[in-house]
Amino acid sequence: MPKKPLRETLRENQRGLDMWAKMYGKPQTVHINVKPKREIVNHTPKDQLEASVVSDISKLLAHHPKVLFACRSNSGAAYMMGRDGKEMPVTFNRIIKSPVQMRISDFWGILRDGRPFAIECKHRKWTKPTDQREYEQAAFLQMVRDAGGVGIFATGVEDVKF
Repeated sequence: MPKKPLRETLRENQRGLDMWAKMYGKPQTVHINVKPKREIVNHTPKDQLEASVVSDISKLLAHHPKVLFACRSNSGAAYMMGRDGKEMPVTFNRIIKSPVQMRISDFWGILRDGRPFAIECKHRKWTKPTDQREYEQAAFLQMVRDAGGVGIFATGVEDVKF
């Protein structure tokens, strides 16, 4: 059974205090201040988000006649329990050797003609790299191009040309 959020526990405690005060006809003097759950609102239309671009390009690569092999890579890590009972990090991908600091793109693979490809997806209004992460992604794409492949940033399926 998953652990209850702290806010829910505090609300239950407040309901209990209210009930006891009412049962004994006493005024409620204790009030637990529980902030309302913050609602995250994204004002960008869903079809403009990077997730939409990833989904569209994934479908394209799955059926593109020039694609021999395509892989979707996620960044980040998680933790799992090791044999010794201690938590240990598990990475989803890790670069073992590279000429410069870089990050693997969202998609990478091999075209039927033997060339490698790499595609980094960005939201539809994105124009150019602006932070360290994006420069590291650009370095990976450049390495693929230097090897004779196709390495691109894509803001939609129309950017993917093999």
